Amino acid sequence: MDLSYAITPFAAWLTAGVLKFLINSIKARQLAFGLIGYGGLPSNHSAIDSSMATLIALKEGISHPLRSGGNSGLYRHAGCKYPAAADRKTCDKLQSSDIR
Repeated sequence: MDLSYAITPFAAWLTAGVLKFLINSIKARQLAFGLIGYGGLPSNHSAIDSSMATLIALKEGISHPLRSGGNSGLYRHAGCKYPAAADRKTCDKLQSSDIR
């Protein structure tokens, strides 16, 4: 196994987490240890998803089947996680489309 598949998501998670901690600390004007966790921006989960989707696209090709998991995570983070009822059909079409 290529170590980049283990290092890349960890590096993305760590970078997003450090940035989030710094941003929250500046906003709170104190060290924001109480605000450490998932959620908010920059999103740790989105960083992991997008880093893996990008890594697979670069190493295996953009049409590789493993990349589709990263796409669904990116769609969800793009606003489809809690869509309004009127937008539900559009969101379902976006998530079920086969973009490769």
